[in-house]
Amino acid sequence: MPVPVVDTTGAGDACTAGITVALAEGTDLDVALALGNAAGAVAVQRGNRWGLRYSIGDRRPAADGC
Repeated sequence: MPVPVVDTTGAGDACTAGITVALAEGTDLDVALALGNAAGAVAVQRGNRWGLRYSIGDRRPAADGC
């Protein structure tokens, strides 16, 4: 998913969290992977000056990208 990159800090963590949460909720693997990818994309667009929690906040931005 090509997006403008501000800061890559936490992108992998966001991706892993998106996949993990989706799978824990019983989502199919392909949808879980798409959510993880979108979460990583959201994280890199926002920068991480205050940490990943503040760059992604909650799942809505990532879910909107799926």
